[in-house]
Amino acid sequence: MTRRNGGFTLVEVLISTVVLSLIMLTTLSAMRTLAKVDEKVLATTERVDEMRSVSSKLRSLLHQTYSGGGAAQGGGTWAGLRRMQSSYFDGDRISMSWMAPLSGAGGLSGIHYLRLRRQGELLYLDITDYASSDTEPDWGRRKASALLLRELESLEIAYRSEPTGAWQFTFDSDEGGLLPQAIRVRIRTRDRFWPDLVVAPAAYRPPN
Repeated sequence: MTRRNGGFTLVEVLISTVVLSLIMLTTLSAMRTLAKVDEKVLATTERVDEMRSVSSKLRSLLHQTYSGGGAAQGGGTWAGLRRMQSSYFDGDRISMSWMAPLSGAGGLSGIHYLRLRRQGELLYLDITDYASSDTEPDWGRRKASALLLRELESLEIAYRSEPTGAWQFTFDSDEGGLLPQAIRVRIRTRDRFWPDLVVAPAAYRPPN
């Protein structure tokens, strides 16, 4: 049997169609796989950025924990604040509150009370006004609550009173000295590993 010039048999057309379909299916599958890989890479990058951002923010605020009260001197700058023998730091295993200077972020500046707390799977940083060293923070009238993390599985905070001391899960400046020598924050989120955050407040002074 001879083929007519310039044409294709039905079998050849069917084979070409099947081959083309297989090529398109392979291409689409490869594109879907590449899209999933891109999504995973992007999600991983976002998680790493989130971890660095939250860790950096907490490290800075805890390192600057304010030990003392009193009026501002030197034009009201943080460097000119007079240090006095009074302080506010209160912490347990799942929350802590302290005083620290804010540098204008969100329109807030100067000494404020800060509180790190867990609410379900959310981690918040609360901010409220500081009036004087003998005034307790009024969290019911807080000025801001910044959401730091979602999908929080566990939060554990520990405190050390001196460099060679053991880690404790409570600290009260009225009982154990002005400030802890070091603070350890352990954060676990869903499908993410966070290294321990250990911060030594710059204003720590060894007990007399």
